[in-house]
Amino acid sequence: MASGSEPTIKDLASMLIKQEQNINKRLDEMTSKIDNINNHFSEKFTALESKLKGMEKSTAFISEQYESHRKMVDNMLKKQVALENENAEFKKEIKDMERKLFVASQEMNDLQQYGRRECVEIAGVPKIEQENTEELALKVFSEIGVKVNPSDIVACHRLPSRRGDPIIITKLLNRKTAGEILANRKKLRNVTASDLGFKAETNGKIFINESLTKQNKELYRSVREKAKAKEWKFTWTWNGHIYARKDESTAPARFSSPRDVEEKLI
Repeated sequence: MASGSEPTIKDLASMLIKQEQNINKRLDEMTSKIDNINNHFSEKFTALESKLKGMEKSTAFISEQYESHRKMVDNMLKKQVALENENAEFKKEIKDMERKLFVASQEMNDLQQYGRRECVEIAGVPKIEQENTEELALKVFSEIGVKVNPSDIVACHRLPSRRGDPIIITKLLNRKTAGEILANRKKLRNVTASDLGFKAETNGKIFINESLTKQNKELYRSVREKAKAKEWKFTWTWNGHIYARKDESTAPARFSSPRDVEEKLI
């Protein structure tokens, strides 16, 4: 096209074609960029979708594991409650058995003690060779002023003793005679073996005691030891029962079990 002259239709057409080509080129470039962007985001979305699916699977697995553990914990708690209830029942049964055993033991001890009501024990009499224990017992009974005939004695012999000469146990024909002997035993309070003509290396005192069961002897020993520690003045037995008294102004306390010793001797 000449300078200063107006463009011809051909020139205009040529210009439009070039502009169209430029526009199409730019459109192609923009389309390519958009496609690249779409591809990029598509890849990102695909990766994200894959991650989300993986997270969903992990979440589902964790949820299943949690539910499994929750059920297991619930079962363990139920078992624990059942075991605690069972243990409580066992403890209750054991306490009931212990109570019944204690009652049965007390009843047996009382029965054994009742069987000893005609028996008395003499301590402090020296043992001699070829002795006649019945004659020794009669001599002691005579000293306290109780008349006992040989026919009143059912059996008479020595018993092993932890210390000193063995004790002489005498079973009498009736309870009345035994009671009379025990009622007068205080008369031996200051009597020694030599006072009765017994020869001994150690001139100890002579005592007459009730014949107690092993259980009652142990209980009486506990009462005497604690009474001494607590400065109680008097301890004694009567009819197989054990008593202690703090002083002349207080009432006697009776002891039937080790628990009584802990609760009453204060």
